[in-house]
Amino acid sequence: MKKIVSLLLVFLICATSLSACAGDGYIKRYGTSDLYDKSDMDSAVRTIMRRFHSWEDDCRMIEVAYAGDEVSKENLSYCNSLTNGEPYDACIVFETAFRTLDRTQGLNPNDFYTGYRWYLARTGSGQWKVVACGYG
Repeated sequence: MKKIVSLLLVFLICATSLSACAGDGYIKRYGTSDLYDKSDMDSAVRTIMRRFHSWEDDCRMIEVAYAGDEVSKENLSYCNSLTNGEPYDACIVFETAFRTLDRTQGLNPNDFYTGYRWYLARTGSGQWKVVACGYG
């Protein structure tokens, strides 16, 4: 009996640690960053999810993962090329995986999409803004 309880406990610990942060119905993977803390990343993910939920296609987010400091640094000039006003001084990039449901218009129904990128930028400590998203 002790072995069964021990195995169940180990399984639960492993399952919890593998899921990263799945409290919102999807997995968040932040990795490590010297540029952004968890609060910055949480704010960016909330911005992504607001945009994602505004899509006309019926989709379900599976995972949101920080693409890393290097990718974010490399894309600041790209984000600035898309602005019509004050240049941004920060860029953060996430990759997502999502699933489409039956009712979809522009995407394949009942399909799984991975590597879909979100490019967000801000000036100072302002709010993150989605400046581009997609494959590319």
